[in-house]
Amino acid sequence: MGFFCGSIDAGGDPTVVWAVGDVDLAVAARLGAEIEPHLRPGATVLLDCSGITFIDSLGLRVLVHASRVAGQVQARFMLAAVPEPVERVLRLAGLASSFTVFGTMAEAKALLAETRHS
Repeated sequence: MGFFCGSIDAGGDPTVVWAVGDVDLAVAARLGAEIEPHLRPGATVLLDCSGITFIDSLGLRVLVHASRVAGQVQARFMLAAVPEPVERVLRLAGLASSFTVFGTMAEAKALLAETRHS
């Protein structure tokens, strides 16, 4: 199985970036290149992790970098539907609490819509 990623930016919040496959040395830069253009002031970028089967240290570096850029430009970068193998790597690296994580994409979209209207 290969690696695929893309994004859905319908002009409103959140922009959803999705990835399928292993996020490793060979493809980490592609994921970063998919995420970064959406990190602009006031934006919310939600990474749908449900299709990620593995993530290595370079993949984690992409997530940390995206989170830092989001902070610098006053955007929000969040994760949703994080599968257990990815969650385990985040915990082992001490990064689990560094991200806002939603259990499912539906939960993320509902909570984000709720905060936008309050």
